[in-house]
Amino acid sequence: MEVEISGERISRVISVHETPRGRFLGGKDFFLAPGFIDIQVNGFAGIDFNHPAFDGDDLLPACKALLRTGVTRFCPTLITGSRERLSRSIGQVLKACAKHPLVRSMVLGIHMEGPYIAAEDGPRGAHSKAYVSDPDWDEFLAFCELSNGLLRIVTIAPERPGALEFIRRASKAGLVVAIGHCAPETEDIDAAV
Repeated sequence: MEVEISGERISRVISVHETPRGRFLGGKDFFLAPGFIDIQVNGFAGIDFNHPAFDGDDLLPACKALLRTGVTRFCPTLITGSRERLSRSIGQVLKACAKHPLVRSMVLGIHMEGPYIAAEDGPRGAHSKAYVSDPDWDEFLAFCELSNGLLRIVTIAPERPGALEFIRRASKAGLVVAIGHCAPETEDIDAAV
């Protein structure tokens, strides 16, 4: 098949049998499909976006590796950690987006998974208990400002004190709020949604 692009859009797709150039890739069951979107990528191809020494330039090889799997857009996901480490990681993602056009085109936004999650073993998963906290809107706004609007998703536990007001504010601000790493009652989920 041949794909023609006009600007940033596919303008025409020609089946392999109609291709004037006579190129044939082999096989008969080719199809064109959109790329995958992954909204939670904590790291990829040996690159941990949450490592204290994470360097934004490492996002470029991670993006190239993601493309080879069919992922064309993703959210680098930062997990619960110290305020300093989260701030540094946000800065490194911004650095990579500013420096590398491929990274900029693939990163949909930053997903902050925690620190507003359950403290209990089990639901907390591998997140450090030392940094788990109740939702703090002012702290979160500071992360949003630091990200220059790139922070787009936050995962929280709806049963934590202050979670419902945090969810209302985040939703009103246009952010996506995900429920995760939690142990809520049905009522907590109903109220959060």
